[in-house]
Amino acid sequence: MTLIQRPLLGCTLLITGIPTALAERLEITGELTPSTCVVQVIDGTVSVRMGKVDLASVNTLARAGQQNFSLHLDCRGLGAAQTVAVRFSGAPHGLTGNLALTPSSTATNVGVALYDVDGRHQKIDASPTTAVLIAANGQGRLDYSAWYAAPFRNATAGTANAQASVVVLYR
Repeated sequence: MTLIQRPLLGCTLLITGIPTALAERLEITGELTPSTCVVQVIDGTVSVRMGKVDLASVNTLARAGQQNFSLHLDCRGLGAAQTVAVRFSGAPHGLTGNLALTPSSTATNVGVALYDVDGRHQKIDASPTTAVLIAANGQGRLDYSAWYAAPFRNATAGTANAQASVVVLYR
C-alpha cells in the first residue's frame, strides 16, 4: 500500500503547483433565415446567347460580340431597403479577370469578359463593380454585358461556351 500512496501524493503536489487561468465566456447568438433576394431565372439558368462572332473582330479589337443581359432580383423577403450586388464566380481565363471557356469548348486563347452597365470590367471572383438599392420587399435589376475577349489577339475558331455562378451579396 505504501507504493500506491506515494505516486498519488506526488501527483497531488504537482497539480497544486500549476497556475490557474481565468476565462471569459463567449456567447454566439443569431438567426438563420431563408434567402431574402434571389435572381429570377428560367430553369435555373441565366442564358446569354452570344451567337456567331467573327474571329477577326475578336483578334483585332481584343474583345467583340457584345451581348447585354440583366439580372432581375426578387427581394420580397427584405424587411428594409438594402443595397444588393452580385459576384460572378467561376474558372478564370488566366490572369485576365475574364471567365474561362468550358473544357468542351474548341475555341482557344479566348475567354468571356463581363462589364457592368457603366463599362467597368467585372472580374471573375472579384468584388462587385456595381450595386442597386432595393426597397423593402421590392425588386431590382443589375445590367451587364458579355464579350468574347482575346487580350493577346490570338484566339482560334471553335465553340466558345462558359459558365459562372451568380452570388448575391448584401452591403
